Amino acid sequence: MKRIYKIIASVTAGLLIVGLTVTTIVFHSQKMSLKNQISALYSKAFEQLMTDVTSLEAKLYKLNASSGLNQYTMLLMDVWRQTGDTESSLAALPISYQSTSTLTQFVNRTGDYCHFLADKLARGENLTDDDFEQIKKLAQSCGEVYDELGNLWQQGYPGDEGFSDDVFMASDVQAGNLDFANQEFPRLIYDGPFSESTENKNPEGLGAAEVTKEQAAQAAATFLGINVSALADAGEQDGRIPCFAFTGEQNGKNYEICISKQGGKMLWYMCNCEGGISAVPTDEKYEQLTKAAQQYLIEKGYGQSASSYAQFYDGMAVINLAPVQDDVVLYPDLIKVWVDIPTATVQGIDANNYLMSHKKRTLKKPTLTENDAKQKLSGSIQVQSVRLALIPTDTNEEKICWEFTGAKGGQDFIIFVNAMTGVEEDIMMIQHTNNGTLVM
Repeated sequence: MKRIYKIIASVTAGLLIVGLTVTTIVFHSQKMSLKNQISALYSKAFEQLMTDVTSLEAKLYKLNASSGLNQYTMLLMDVWRQTGDTESSLAALPISYQSTSTLTQFVNRTGDYCHFLADKLARGENLTDDDFEQIKKLAQSCGEVYDELGNLWQQGYPGDEGFSDDVFMASDVQAGNLDFANQEFPRLIYDGPFSESTENKNPEGLGAAEVTKEQAAQAAATFLGINVSALADAGEQDGRIPCFAFTGEQNGKNYEICISKQGGKMLWYMCNCEGGISAVPTDEKYEQLTKAAQQYLIEKGYGQSASSYAQFYDGMAVINLAPVQDDVVLYPDLIKVWVDIPTATVQGIDANNYLMSHKKRTLKKPTLTENDAKQKLSGSIQVQSVRLALIPTDTNEEKICWEFTGAKGGQDFIIFVNAMTGVEEDIMMIQHTNNGTLVM
């Protein structure tokens, strides 16, 4: 009888071993199959990015070769649409914010610059030699970007083992050495109307203390409201604000979050969203999206904020919010919040400008009343709204102004009048497009 039990036990153990072996093989096969599918998707997205960039280059060179007004307008708008496709291809790759910010900014500025030139033609103005020289520089830069992407491809991207972000991130893709110093160029609202003021300054909102990777991971977990064990280390990233990166999954979506090495502050958080149809929401829906973004910032400790403007693409609203102190809108501290339009849920946040400029401020009370400042405006401006705002200047000063939004001759403007001296500090023209708002 004991012998029979031993035989049964041996057979049972053998079957269990066989079963576990088969199960392991099946799971490994499924894992490799999924890995290969993901790698193929990333590879396709990278190839599409290369195609989009070389297409941009060709269209820009065609602009320089063309001599007809109709061709100019058609090609300029074609470039503008192509940059949207290029940004989508770039967004499809699992590459960090720090690694793609320069290239993304270049693509955005190329598109909006061409849109600006198309509007210039529509107003009956001609393109100048400087315009064509700038177009040539943009085309050359597209060629440089394409060559760099091609070099990465030759280095083995995405590699025999599947996608590896180390290959891409090992090389700093630059967007050419462009000089827009003497060129009238749209100040793009998705970066904030004063975003260029942060380009040559040191971060002021970080504090002095350096944090360890473990402390950064805890800061990321606290921000997301999760256990630190749910985070995966995604390495360190350089840039104007060096940071630790982490990835994970929450509510069925993959995300990346970056924490600054100095101060342990949240720099960037973004979910990997599926995207959707680009469309401008109704006024009622936009108000709902703005309130959702403002409430999110309150919950994350940024306090009250005022909305600036927004862009809409891939089913998302990128809403620009500026913190408010003593009823003054702090434009230097602008924060960008990504909100899913159908569900009105926050999917991402960019606190780069905030960390570059945020600090404790002693705000002086205006010596000019609202009515006094209004007298400084052109009498033909129809004022629609007024508020106090702190704006940066080219000399890295900050000035409190009365911000007047108004219209003249069917065109919308923002005019900033110094609340102390009455001097007109800045004037911006608002341009409404199908994808949101630009200011120039």
